[in-house]
This record gives sequence, C-alpha cells and structure tokens, in this order.
Amino acid sequence: MLDQNQRWIHFYGIHLAQVPPDAPTYQILEVFQILDQVYRDKKFFTVIDKGTASIRIRDLSIEKVKGQIHILFQYSDKKISDPAFSKFATGDVRSALKEEDEGVAVSAHAVIYTKPIKDGGLEFEMRLEDSPGIGKTKITRIMNQFLKHYLTRDYVDPSDNAIKKCHPTFVMDHYSKQSLRQDLEEGELKYIELVKNETIHDLDEQPCLKRVEQVIKITAEKKSTGDEAINFANAVKRYARTKDYHDIRVVFNNNEGKQRSVKVPTFREDAGEILFGKLEMVEVDYSLPQCAMNLDPTFIIKMNSLK
Repeated sequence: MLDQNQRWIHFYGIHLAQVPPDAPTYQILEVFQILDQVYRDKKFFTVIDKGTASIRIRDLSIEKVKGQIHILFQYSDKKISDPAFSKFATGDVRSALKEEDEGVAVSAHAVIYTKPIKDGGLEFEMRLEDSPGIGKTKITRIMNQFLKHYLTRDYVDPSDNAIKKCHPTFVMDHYSKQSLRQDLEEGELKYIELVKNETIHDLDEQPCLKRVEQVIKITAEKKSTGDEAINFANAVKRYARTKDYHDIRVVFNNNEGKQRSVKVPTFREDAGEILFGKLEMVEVDYSLPQCAMNLDPTFIIKMNSLK
C-alpha cells in the first residue's frame, strides 16, 4: 500500500542507444517531441500480460526552458484483487468492486533532465516515483515499443552505402549509487538472512513444486550501525559461504526509518561495498492519490528539490 503523504523516488540514468550501433544518434528532445504527438493522439498505451494489464503515458509535458520532461505513467491490472476497506471500530469490510473492463490502477511521476549528466554525453538523469507495478521493466517495454514504431527511419550505411533502417532504444539503469556501508552509517542493521534454493527431489512428480527457499535468520544481540554492522554482516557472509549459501540478505532501517533489504553474494570480499540504487523521500502536506489523472506540479517541484 502507498503512503498518503510520502513517496520514495528512484534515481536512474537513461540514454538512447541507436540500433544498429553505427546508425546516427538520436537527440532526446527530438525523440520526445515525436512521442508527445503520439500522446496527444491518445495512442501512447499498450496492453500486456495476455490482455489482463495495460501501461500508458497518462500525461506528458516537455519543459524546454527548464530542461525537463515530465511524464505520468499509469499501470492497470485486472488480476489484482479488489481493494477493501475496514471500519476501525467494528471491523466491517467494504470492497470496491472492479467493473468488467477495469483494473486496479496506480500511477508514477517521472522527471527526465535533458542536460546530459556529463557535458557532451548521451546519458541523462531520470527520477521516478516508486509505485507498485511501474518500474524499469514495464517502462522500457512501452518506450521501446513506441520508439521502434514511430522513430524508425532510413540511413545510409557508410560501410557499403546501402540504405538501411534504424531506430533508438531506451536504456535505463540506476546511475546514482550508494553503498551498504554508507546507508548503515546513519541506519541500523535489523537482521541477516541466509538464503539457499534447493530442489526437493522427492516431490519431482509435482509439476508446480520444483524448488524451495531455505532461509535462516540471524539477529545481532544489540543495536548495530556503521562499521560494527558491516563487520557483523561480513562474519555472517563468511559463515554462510562455508555452508554453501550463495547469498545473504541484509535487512536494515535507513536514516528515514524505512526498512530495506540488500542481497549480498557470499563470494564478495566486503559486504559494505555492495552498491544499490539511490532512493530519496518526497513528503507533502496533502493526500497523494494511488492513481493520479494529471501531472502534479507541486509533487514535481519536490522531486526536483532532491539532491
């Protein structure tokens, strides 16, 4: 469930790679100006998962003066259970039933900064509101589908002077990364899990049960932060490796008090050097909807204020 007044923001780096690699490069504003027309024609959506879900761009704004592109993604899924509400005093439950052509919906704001991260480079910063169902996989899926459909063009291959087709692809990955050690300097280690996946050979005849996850949970005796927490994690990691565990899962509270977990391969020398994507919190003094219909300018200002 989403918090009424808070959202986590992911920091990504994106770039437009050309296919084939020797084709001319695509400029980010040129690409989004074409996609903006697709949005205005109400065609920027795709149905996925055998017709049970959809992902679309619900709102789009190109802010040339600010050097930003604002996007509101919307995801809808018929397979999600109907939301339910319970009265505090009585426990009575009321369900909000979906209609035949509806799915449970969520939205996520995104801001793309059109100034390259490095001068003359082709990578750009993107900030994305954390929302269940809307992430890297679905966003790259819809973007690449429409980039190929609407931005395929001819070019002359200099190697043989032949006219060929090319198109851009949307590549997205966490670029602003922090280490587990950095997060535990102001956070607190909660516990560590040893994780092993095993096949149950005695149940091989059961088609839907092939593997089981075996988890051992280890908790520190006292509050553990900083180097002390990392040393504890490294000790557990070394033990886990001797017992043929491939990974440990470090669970901790960050400096915002939010619980996070990071998977650490046991072959890594130092658990503290594990890198993961940067997350920052946006907090507002009004109610944020589960699924917005339009871009929220106040929320975008908050996203822009993050460092």
